[in-house]
Amino acid sequence: AFGAAPLPGGGVAVMGGSGYAGLNSFLRAFDNRGNPLWERTWSEEDGYLPGGVCGTDHGVAVFMARTDADSSHIFFLDENGEEYLEMRTEAEFYPGTFSICDTEEGYFACFITRREGQSGVATVTMDMDGGVLEYREFDPEMLVLDVLVEEDRGIILAGAGTADGANLAVIERWDISGERLWRRTLQGYGEDGFTAVSPGMDGGYVLTGYAISDQASGPSGGVLVRTDEEGMVQGGNTGSSIPLGSMR
Repeated sequence: AFGAAPLPGGGVAVMGGSGYAGLNSFLRAFDNRGNPLWERTWSEEDGYLPGGVCGTDHGVAVFMARTDADSSHIFFLDENGEEYLEMRTEAEFYPGTFSICDTEEGYFACFITRREGQSGVATVTMDMDGGVLEYREFDPEMLVLDVLVEEDRGIILAGAGTADGANLAVIERWDISGERLWRRTLQGYGEDGFTAVSPGMDGGYVLTGYAISDQASGPSGGVLVRTDEEGMVQGGNTGSSIPLGSMR
């Protein structure tokens, strides 16, 4: 699966794929009891490579890239699976995780870019008709593995980075102009990283990730961390009792 997103009226839409590189893609919606509601499919012949799915006020948005052209697309579907809008950008990057929010003008989205083995971040502001009002790219100097767009258009980045030769799990907050507001890191015994970030119930964030020891006999496992709205750790756990260290 490439991701899942809640539906406005309850239930969930799940993005998945089959075949080589998942080129036969599908979006399936289920109600709160797991009963199927509708399905949308894209075959390999359609030429789209799936990137992810996010919920919107009206339904879901699906991020995909063309396999035969340097462009990326967002398809907007209502809660019944009917497409009502498509946004297209001339962007030469492999689609990764993305996040989107509704705005007064239309929509604001953030993407993880993949170019020549390097990851970056792009943002796009769209009007109600899917027209691109502004497109930006910036380099956060970290391996970005997940993004989260907030209602005020703040951008949360989660991933992995380095400092003084150490591999760190990293969470950062950026504004819409591409300026970093703060950076927090978590260091264990070796290679660490955050792979997913979600909003917490108290205004903070919940992050999951990994911690891999650089010693053969050292502990390795998964990491679960809860932070406040400034990214400071509030509590957490790891799959193998690895000390969490401290957010800096």
